[in-house]
Amino acid sequence: AVADAPAHTVAADLTDYLPEQKSLALEALHKIYDTAAEKMEVALRTCFHRFDTGAKGAVDIADFGKVLAALGEASSPELVEQELNGIALNQEGRISYSSFVVWWAKN
Repeated sequence: AVADAPAHTVAADLTDYLPEQKSLALEALHKIYDTAAEKMEVALRTCFHRFDTGAKGAVDIADFGKVLAALGEASSPELVEQELNGIALNQEGRISYSSFVVWWAKN
C-alpha cells in the first residue's frame, strides 16, 4: 500500500501521475471551451438571423439594437449609436454577420 511505501517511491509515483492529470484537465477544459464557444456562436447566429430580413446575411443599422437586446445586452439608443462606430458596414450600409461577429469578439 502507499502508506507502507518509502517516501521517495510515493514522490516518484506522484511525479509520474501529475502530468497525466494535468493533461486530462487541460483536455477537459478545451472541450468545455469548445462547447461554450459553439453554443455562443449558435446563439449569435440565431439572434442575428432573426433580424436579417430577406436572409441576405446582414441586418439594418436600425435593427442592431434589437439584436443586442435579443442577446440580453443593454441597447439604449446612445449605446447602440456608440457601438455602431466600431462595426464595419457592407456596401449597402448594413451590418454583415461576419462584421457583427468580429465586433462581438472585440467587446
